[in-house]
Amino acid sequence: MFQSKKEVAKRAAKIGLVIAAAAAGPVFAAGEVEAGMTELQTTVMTYIGLGITAGFALLAASLAPDVGMGLVKKWVKKGAK
Repeated sequence: MFQSKKEVAKRAAKIGLVIAAAAAGPVFAAGEVEAGMTELQTTVMTYIGLGITAGFALLAASLAPDVGMGLVKKWVKKGAK
């Protein structure tokens, strides 16, 4: 019924080893998750940058004819020869 101190120490060492092994897994997984999150953030930021660049390209492409026509009208009004 009563266990000796030696048996209790062995059992405590086994339990401690199991707990340490169980805790080590999530620590390594946390590092992998962090690396995955960094990669995801980089990818998302890249897509946002590409979207902004495409937006400016579309803006320039849509404004170019309006600006060009406005300049031509001014030029014609001044009496282009």
